[in-house]
Amino acid sequence: MPPGSGRAPVLLDCCRPLDGEQGVPAVLFMVPGNSPLRSVEQLKSTLATLQETVTTLKAFPDFAAFLLGLDSLVSGVTANPYFAFAAADGVPVLNDTTVIQNDIFTNDIELEDEISSMIFIGPPKKVVHWFCEDDYDIGDGDLTVKVGPQFFTVIRSFEGDNPASDPTGMVVVLHQPDNTDDTFNDFMSSVRFESDAPR
Repeated sequence: MPPGSGRAPVLLDCCRPLDGEQGVPAVLFMVPGNSPLRSVEQLKSTLATLQETVTTLKAFPDFAAFLLGLDSLVSGVTANPYFAFAAADGVPVLNDTTVIQNDIFTNDIELEDEISSMIFIGPPKKVVHWFCEDDYDIGDGDLTVKVGPQFFTVIRSFEGDNPASDPTGMVVVLHQPDNTDDTFNDFMSSVRFESDAPR
């Protein structure tokens, strides 16, 4: 499934910071509800195949750039022991998504107010919408991120009220974050895929 074939997978990799509670990162892997991917095992196999295909085309600039993003994503999938997987068009309450299951004496770690970065791969113009409230409510702030022309977008940090993206210009802040820190970092409460952005 090489990029541009019309069958490139759509995958959102949402990360919890390394310096978060308990000092360990955790990841939510999310694909659309109609995706054939239904488990992390399937995801690993698909990414390995895609990585192999793109590696043969890395002489072309767009594919070389995509391979860098893909390599980062594959590393996260294979190296991270704490993760959740969702095949859904949206997650209305990230607090229902447990990524670290603790013992009965310690609170589990859910993803609400924990997301600090993301990698988004898929066809160009694919859009994901983040909200700082549950149930896709815009009251506390929201933004959209679209896939760039090289089939991926990376947000290395949601810090601030206008997070930077790679490639640049892929983030649109619809409503400013309404919290004491004026930031989207560690304040995300729900997320969903949207219709593709206008071309």
